[in-house]
Amino acid sequence: MDWTRLILILLSIPCAWAFGRSIFRWALYVYFGGYVVLILLFLLKKKPPKIPIIPKWFLDWYNNRYVNKQINHMEKQFDK
Repeated sequence: MDWTRLILILLSIPCAWAFGRSIFRWALYVYFGGYVVLILLFLLKKKPPKIPIIPKWFLDWYNNRYVNKQINHMEKQFDK
């Protein structure tokens, strides 16, 4: 792999993410196709990036854990 392909791959990753495409797939496309594939990426229709959905049970668990840590921290300060 020459250094120009490496630079193109590093450029394609944030572009693919910003355009809502798979970063791994487009990195492979650029590796095999070169700069022509990067031009095609810019010509494709843009999709909004997907935001991961966090389950409600995880948010409840995390919030309870965070509150308990804060309460324990305050209790330790008052016990001193």
